[in-house]
Amino acid sequence: MRPQYLLLVLSVLLLPLCTVAVDRRGLFVGGWTPIKDPNDPHVVDIALYAVTEYNKESNATLKFESVIKGETQVLDGINYRLDVTVIGGSETKDYEAVVYEKPSGLNLTSFKPLSILPGGWKPIENPKDPHVVEIAQFAVSEYDNESNATLKFERVIQGETQVVDGINYRLDVAVIDGSETEDYEAVVYEIPWEGYMNLTSFTPLY
Repeated sequence: MRPQYLLLVLSVLLLPLCTVAVDRRGLFVGGWTPIKDPNDPHVVDIALYAVTEYNKESNATLKFESVIKGETQVLDGINYRLDVTVIGGSETKDYEAVVYEKPSGLNLTSFKPLSILPGGWKPIENPKDPHVVEIAQFAVSEYDNESNATLKFERVIQGETQVVDGINYRLDVAVIDGSETEDYEAVVYEIPWEGYMNLTSFTPLY
């Protein structure tokens, strides 16, 4: 094989590895990718599952209407983050549903009302804010308790907040796992005036 062809073949083979290398902060495989067609039958099935599961868990009677938009995140399986319109009684409401899909089945990890304000999520200007750090530390601690893990909080990389009937925090958090540093996305729901916090999802960013 001629040297120039060999170089071309090696470049093609190594390109995916280079992509994974810059994937540490979720820019490629671990990042969120917009769903091109919200009406895709499988996406609709995921949304229907989310509404049905929420109804079972909360004894609610919401009826699925449509998927507004969504994103996917490839991990061991696929995370779906969907903005879903539902009918509750005589009102139409919008929710954000997060569903984790694996070959073994589906799991609803979060189902929260969307902010009525345009944009919904707002960037956190100071990831080192003491309350933001407290939220992140809570997320790591709760994940450790639920998963029998031993992760140690290191820092908040970046994050967003969403005002609903409380406040949703979506934080990219660096943790220490043994001798390695890993990044996770933590979603925490807080009702500040009640002193209430709930970890709704905690997923790797790679």
